[in-house]
Amino acid sequence: MSATAAVVENKLEPINKAPETRQLIVTGQGLYNMFMVPDAQTQTRMTWIREVLVPNADPIQVKGACDELVKLAGKQDEANGVPEKERGPKRNTAMNVRTFIQQIYGALKFAPAELEAMGFTDQTGWLEARNMAKPALERAGKIWTGHDIPSEVQKEQKSLARKNKAETQAFLEATKETPRALNEAFDTWQARIAAVAQNRVAKAREDAMLEQAEKEIERLTKKYDREVLALIMSGLQGVLKEENAGKSELSEEETNALLAQAAEEGKVELHEEEEVTEE
Repeated sequence: MSATAAVVENKLEPINKAPETRQLIVTGQGLYNMFMVPDAQTQTRMTWIREVLVPNADPIQVKGACDELVKLAGKQDEANGVPEKERGPKRNTAMNVRTFIQQIYGALKFAPAELEAMGFTDQTGWLEARNMAKPALERAGKIWTGHDIPSEVQKEQKSLARKNKAETQAFLEATKETPRALNEAFDTWQARIAAVAQNRVAKAREDAMLEQAEKEIERLTKKYDREVLALIMSGLQGVLKEENAGKSELSEEETNALLAQAAEEGKVELHEEEEVTEE
């Protein structure tokens, strides 16, 4: 018998078999062609999600393809003159599409009974399914990947763990970047390290708040129309005035300018979804 082969269940097979690979069901380009270029579609959106994506793709594949879809849309915006760090119309639409695909996929795969109870059938179209998917997942207590919705306690624990990890990492990096000077007292050296680490933590928190704000803006723009968003902005402006009691570093004119800039950048504007005729 060859040294590179072995008998497995009465069959001669190589010892070092090539690892099994998963069939690639979904790609970012495929999603872009189907959801961002409707004229190129050969199937309706829901037919493809229901008959191809849900039975054959796992959440990891779906997430990877959806993230790639957003990247492709961002590159298209850049080609159309949108600065790289700004969110253009194509990317905004792709981010909405990503959310809807994931929610519909998750509801069909992990909350089918709840979805059916809401009236979902094989004839349900893309626009209807978008409105059913999230409530179905919530009723099933699941997120789109099939995991249980985390409790408030779990969310707080996760947030605290991230904070502690960030502070520890900042201290380690500060220690590497702040060598002890010759004849420097240990306490003085530690104080210098602490100052550097504190600045790093402050910067990390600022970045985290900006990221959280962007996510909240994205959530609000998906949920409300322009009139409601205007009322929300007006209400927030009033709350900030009351809480700061005139001590805000931003004047009313500066605040209005920031809000106007956010509107121009599309951060407070809904983007219309393209209508698709269902089979």
